[in-house]
Amino acid sequence: RERYVNHLSSSLKPKIWHPSEDVLIMHLFFKHGTKWSKISKEFVGRTDNGIKNRFHHLRRWVEKDYRKKYDPDDESMSSGEDMAASMRQKVKRMIADVATESKGGTPKGKYNFGKLKKVKRITSCKRCCLFVPSAHTGDKICSVTGYCEACLSIPTYVVGDDLRACLTHRMALDDFMLE
Repeated sequence: RERYVNHLSSSLKPKIWHPSEDVLIMHLFFKHGTKWSKISKEFVGRTDNGIKNRFHHLRRWVEKDYRKKYDPDDESMSSGEDMAASMRQKVKRMIADVATESKGGTPKGKYNFGKLKKVKRITSCKRCCLFVPSAHTGDKICSVTGYCEACLSIPTYVVGDDLRACLTHRMALDDFMLE
C-alpha cells in the first residue's frame, strides 16, 4: 500500500517541482512546523513523504548558502523542534544580503524560469502579490511562474513578511542610490 500511495498512484505529479511549490512548502513549514500531513493537504498530487523530502532538499540549499556567506565551518544541520527557529534565524540573517544583491534577470541554476515578458496592463505578481509594473517589481513578469522581476532574483526560502521586507529594503536602496 505504501509503495502505491507514495510512488505508483496515477494521481501523483511527476517529480519536477515548480518554484511556487517550493515557496509554499517554506511558507507552510514556517507556519505549521514539521506537520507534513497537514502541509500535504495544501498540495494536489504530492505526498507528505515527497513534501518532507523536498523540504529537506530546500533546507540543504539554505544551509549551503548560509555557510558560503557567513560561516564556512558551520556544519550544524538542526533537527526537531529547533529546526524552524534555526532556519528562520539563518534566513533573517541572509535577507539584508539578498536585498542588496543585484536584481534583474533570471537566476541561474535551481529553476528553469520562462522568458520575461513586458506587462501591458496592470497585474499582480503570483509570489509577492504586488502590482506589476511598479517601482518594487519592475515591468516584466515570468511567462511560466507569473513572478515579477524582483521575486525571480530572491531565493524561494525568503517568504511572507520576509519577502516583503526584502523588496522594501531593495526599494530603499534604489532610492538612496538615486539621491
